[in-house]
This record gives sequence, C-alpha cells and structure tokens, in this order.
Amino acid sequence: VGLMNRSEVEYYTSLDEDGDGKPDYEMDDTVGKEGVEKAFESFLRGTPGIRAVDRNTSGKILSESWITEPKPGDNIVLTIDIDLQKKVEDTLASSLPNLVSEEVEGAACVVLDVNSGDVLASASYPTYSLETFRQDYNTLKEDPLNPLLNRALQGLYPPGSTFKMITAIGALQENIVEPSDKINDEGRYKYWPTPQPQCWIYRQHGGTHGLVNVTDAIEVSCNYYFYDVGRRLGIELLDQYAAMFGLGQKTGIELTEQAGVVASPEFTESLGGTWHEGNILSVAIGQESTQVTPIQLANYIATLVNGGTRYSTHLLKTVKSNDFSQVTYNYEPKVLSQV
Repeated sequence: VGLMNRSEVEYYTSLDEDGDGKPDYEMDDTVGKEGVEKAFESFLRGTPGIRAVDRNTSGKILSESWITEPKPGDNIVLTIDIDLQKKVEDTLASSLPNLVSEEVEGAACVVLDVNSGDVLASASYPTYSLETFRQDYNTLKEDPLNPLLNRALQGLYPPGSTFKMITAIGALQENIVEPSDKINDEGRYKYWPTPQPQCWIYRQHGGTHGLVNVTDAIEVSCNYYFYDVGRRLGIELLDQYAAMFGLGQKTGIELTEQAGVVASPEFTESLGGTWHEGNILSVAIGQESTQVTPIQLANYIATLVNGGTRYSTHLLKTVKSNDFSQVTYNYEPKVLSQV
C-alpha cells in the first residue's frame, strides 16, 4: 500500500461507488499499490468518517466528536495454503542459489486445486523482503536477476516437453493415431530434407527409443514420436488444442498476469519472419515461439487431470466483515471452458 500517484488520484477520486455524487477517495488517501492489496482494494478499503472539531480563536482544540463514525474495511480470506506456500518458498530459496547461472536465472512454482482453480501456493525466486522493499527498491530494480518480476504469473517461457500431452491428445482425438499404434524412433526425423531434428536420446547418447506407442512416448518423452504425430495433426489443429487448455491466454487470476503466445504462422509473420512447414516439428514438442507462464502450465495440467474442465484461477476465497462476524462474499468456481 502507499499514497496515490497522479494517475491513481485521477482514477480513484473520480469514483462514485454509492451513487450520491460524492467520491469516496481523497487525494492524500492510501491505496493498494500491488498484489492482493491492489486487486481487492474495493473490499479492503473502509469508509471514512466525518469529525467535528471545536477550536478557540488561537486554534486550540476545545472538543471533537464524530458526526459519522469511520468503518474499517472487510477482511479477505485467500485460497493460499500457508503451510504449502511456506514449503514452496523455502524449497526455492534453498535450492536455487546453488543453480543460478547464465542458463538459470530463477524459478517459479504454482500449485492449484484441480477441481476449483484455487491457487494453493504461488512463489517466484529470487524475491524480496516486503519489510525493506522501499529502501531496497533501487537495488532490486537494477538486479540482473530481476527479483521484482513475478515469474509465476508474468514470466514467459517455452513449455518444452510439458506440451507433448497436448500434441498427443490432438492426435488421438482426430484419429491420427490409436492408443496402441507404434512409431519407430529412428533418432533423426527425416520426413523433410530440412529440418531434420533429432530425438533427445539420439542427440545425447546416440540411441533411440525404438517402437513406442503414445503412452510410451509420453513416459520417455520421445521427440521423434511427437515430431511425427504433430506433423500429421497440422499447425491449425495443434493451435486449437493448445487454446482449449488455455495456453497463450490469461488464466483469470486477480493479479497482473501475462497472456503469452502459442507459435503459429500468423505470430511468426507478425514479427516479420517467415513460417516454414517444418516449424511445426518444434511446436509439437513445446518449442519454436511458444511462450507461456507457469500458472498457465499448472492450469493446463489441472484441466487435463480433472477430466477436461478448465477453471479460472483465483486467490479470493471469502470476504468477511471487519469483525469477522459475517461472510459478505463467497467465491464460486468459474468454468472457462470444457475440453
């Protein structure tokens, strides 16, 4: 929280929530600046009071009384499981410092309730201390590891092999393969003269996975299998199935999040590039220009394992009166789509 800046003054002082023509905000008010304090400002903000002050001619206060008593704001209850949140934060804090390098700058973790979209834990590393945030701000802003970035909601990364299950689902649903159909991993995929990408096991060890069906291919993360079924599925259908699971879309959480993008000819051309037919091989294994957030990945997997219901992710669980005596709002899970 903090004092309003100029744009916030213009926004908040123009509000008229009760419809009586009197804005509820004054220019020197404190408001939520980031996080849940900003997202749930309307719940957390109290109602200002009016106080009558009697002064003498020298300005000394003789008496004062409330004409209208101020009322504190409501209390919000989040979906966060505090023990799980602590475990996640502690794990990142203890593990990542030993791994940070040119290739590893940070990490994030999101844990969802698969049957509601409740965010049970969400953490980003490196992070910062809320207690010393103001005095540390300039140092944090200049830190090359960017601790101010909430990687869980705003960091964009290629999904890699986690995407392969979307490729598998599309191929199965479109009857391109049956669960028992096997494809022989030959190491290097030679359908086109170029590109001829390699399965990871061939590239790293010179071996292959041999004959694999879809279950085997997921278990061993066989690139060759997904190159082949992805090519046969086609980029249009592959993008459609990715969209069904919410990749390249915001998840609905109340905080600031990035939408990301799923690779496509249109996106490549929008960047001034040229789309080649063989690009789909990289898309099918979660590479190319696909960029998604960790919370999107978590919601995609939640949708997969709950049977196909994609929920809006959220942090707000309940709103209670300022004395906790009444529940004034209960969050109901919101279904975004049914796969």
